[in-house]
Amino acid sequence: MASTVSIDLAERRVLIDGVRVRLRPKTFELLALLASRPQHLFSKEDLIDRVWSGRSVSPDVLPGCIREIRRAFGDSARTPEWIETVSGTGYRLISALALPAERGIRARATVSTPAPDAECRPGGATVGVLPLAARAAETEPIARALARDIAVGLARTRWLTVAGSASAEALCRESSRQTAAKTLDVAYLLDGDLQQAGDLLTLQIALVHAPKGRILWADRIARRSGSVAELMEEVCSLVVSSVEREIQLREQKQAMIAPVRGVAPWIGLHRGMNLLQRQDRTTLASVDETLRAAARADPSCARIAAARSWHAWQELFFGLARDRRTGLRKARDLAMESIDLDSREPLGHWSLGRARWLSGDLEAAAENLERAVSLNPSFPIGHYSLGYTLYLTGRETEAIRCCETAIRLSPLDPMAFAFHCILAHLRCFEGETDRALHHARRIADHPNVHAFALAVAAWVNELCGDRHAALECLARIRQGWPDYSRLDYMAALFHNSPWYPTKRKRAIERAFDSLGF
Repeated sequence: MASTVSIDLAERRVLIDGVRVRLRPKTFELLALLASRPQHLFSKEDLIDRVWSGRSVSPDVLPGCIREIRRAFGDSARTPEWIETVSGTGYRLISALALPAERGIRARATVSTPAPDAECRPGGATVGVLPLAARAAETEPIARALARDIAVGLARTRWLTVAGSASAEALCRESSRQTAAKTLDVAYLLDGDLQQAGDLLTLQIALVHAPKGRILWADRIARRSGSVAELMEEVCSLVVSSVEREIQLREQKQAMIAPVRGVAPWIGLHRGMNLLQRQDRTTLASVDETLRAAARADPSCARIAAARSWHAWQELFFGLARDRRTGLRKARDLAMESIDLDSREPLGHWSLGRARWLSGDLEAAAENLERAVSLNPSFPIGHYSLGYTLYLTGRETEAIRCCETAIRLSPLDPMAFAFHCILAHLRCFEGETDRALHHARRIADHPNVHAFALAVAAWVNELCGDRHAALECLARIRQGWPDYSRLDYMAALFHNSPWYPTKRKRAIERAFDSLGF
């Protein structure tokens, strides 16, 4: 019986009691996956999906790999010390297991990986928030507190690694940005100054990609200093949301031009997220392949599991899932896996809320989405999703507030067209024609807009009296998505569900009838 097993993912080798053993490639991948979550019960379907990329394999393949591991470990299926079989369900790796007392040995499984540098560690994004320069002594406490709040806000995203504020504050102000980045071991730096003129506070701030010395984003934010606490909260949220978006865009851009084979998990994650944000049903197959590869490379990454749940959600939303029940279960299970891996990952709670929303459990969905935005208040798509769910439960005033928060945090968000969809919808039926038309225009002008959103803009324009704009939206649908129909739209937005107001449903149907859609 093996006493100690060491798994080196980088070198793809297994040492048992200090002696290297040979495992077939797929058997090694299976063992690495099991070892990533000791005592977690993996279903047979999940193991096949991850290790064999969902390909059809013989029923004997998975048990054969398990037997190979057991032979190497000297393990027994009847009295397992390493791998337990749960009949009809799957397998789990038993970790930190004390063997019988007379043996006097503790069993343990370890996974080791090389320490990455600031540009290549998982997530691929490390940030340092430098102390904000105060133009006057009286603003110095506010500047110091605001810089710390921004650092905390960025850390709450869970995927950005943020240098400690104490280390950043210990740097000499005269240090160059390159020196500061090297000292803090970060790829991105946030630097700026705060000045006050009367009751007007002005923050000038810039995000720099340290290795290249390039400014990626800069802004000047001026606010009247009524309540300092409220002001700091508002400014912090705006900065955190903008910085996260800019870093994510750069990371995604780098991921899209990285070599396809042998990519690091963070590259696969950002490549997949980039494609998901495009809301393009034609790319979902490649997204699936990309995120599966990322999950195989790092099965312990909560954000990858959440992204895979979002992919399953999009397949359902666009009507591409082969079986709705199976698709819902997949979206839910992957979201729960994300939370299991990291209970404070906002994207995990967001993806679970979306999955529950799609299955009709709106109250549970709202709870998950509220948890997501409480973990990261600067999470625009979290606020939007919560707003949509509140709208579906009839809490329209709160829904408007959530969607307006999303737009305030990220007006150029890749998903901003969706924020405007809810607001156009609600403003239209509140009789606020000008506001509804404004949001409809923002939908149509968005570069990531898809057929569903254009259909919303079409009926909003029609009901608010701008037929020309409505017909333009429908023309774009026919040109870009010739197979998209009215039935696709109705299915996506649940207009056939009993909770949806009949008066609104009939108004939308009359608009489509009038437009010939």
